[in-house]
Parts: sequence; structure tokens; C-alpha cells
Amino acid sequence: MGENVACKIFKGLPLSSPKKDRIRTALTKVEVKKSTLILETGGLILYQYFVPSGCLRSFFVDPHGKEPTVQFAVRDL
Repeated sequence: MGENVACKIFKGLPLSSPKKDRIRTALTKVEVKKSTLILETGGLILYQYFVPSGCLRSFFVDPHGKEPTVQFAVRDL
């Protein structure tokens, strides 16, 4: 993962450089295209996501087929 993104993830955390490096090596960069579903109903949550650009929307489909938004995740400034 790029140094710039990793610095944003660790911003404000009192971690030593060796600890940051150890965590950074465990991270995997994943890019998704607009409107991609990263978790579907009944799926297991296997990952933690960080949003360096764009945004993510959490929603569910109600019995009437509407998609109420529960949460937005936007890039960290």
C-alpha cells in the first residue's frame, strides 16, 4: 500500500515506525468501480475499509424495494 494512504490511516495514532510498517505490510489496496457492491445481504464482513477517495454508501433494501441509506463513508481529509 502506498506510503501516503498509510500515513492517512495512521494519522493521530501514537504508533512507532516499526509498528506502522508491520501493519502496513498486512494491508491490501483494493480499488472498486462506482456502483460495485462490496457486501451483499447475508454476506460475512471480512474486511475493514479505508476510503482514500470517493465515498461508500451503506444501505438496505426495504420490503417496498426502496434503498434507505444508513451510512456514508467519505475520504479522509
